[in-house]
Amino acid sequence: MWAFIMVLTFGSVSAVCRYFLFPPVVDRAVEINRRRSDEIADRMERIFLRDQTKKIMMLYIFGPFILGWLGSSFFPPDFRLLGVLIGFMAGLILPMMLVKILEQKRRDKFDSQLIDTLMIMSSALKGGLSLIQSMEVVIEEMPEPTNQEFGMLLGENKMGIALEEAFAHLYARMPSVPLQQR
Repeated sequence: MWAFIMVLTFGSVSAVCRYFLFPPVVDRAVEINRRRSDEIADRMERIFLRDQTKKIMMLYIFGPFILGWLGSSFFPPDFRLLGVLIGFMAGLILPMMLVKILEQKRRDKFDSQLIDTLMIMSSALKGGLSLIQSMEVVIEEMPEPTNQEFGMLLGENKMGIALEEAFAHLYARMPSVPLQQR
């Protein structure tokens, strides 16, 4: 009789969990993951790393589980749960840190190319070209990320956005002291 009551209790608790508790939890987890995926895709798109987006998304998805497993295997048996938690948390944090490092490298490279960019624009303006034409020369002559950013700036201008506003968008993408508006 006790076995029958235990089976009924277990079955009812399982049914309640499956139909009432798990769907909201799973839906919430899927929504959080979707939001994080959209955020990382936008950030990767902003820094023109479309080819690495899949790799970083895989790191976002599998990183916490792999590092949690590694944490459980490297920690002593008494502290395996702690190792899993530390590994899992590291797996959640590391991909975001990687994206921030990639963004910072891109900004630093842009800053280092800014003097050459201004020299090319100055020479083009002295040669009789307009400001837009001198930016086209920059796009042709400069390497990434400068040619990509100025290409986006010119693309915005050609779509009807004022040049001042396009430069403000450039500054929003690449915050740099020399680009600050006064």
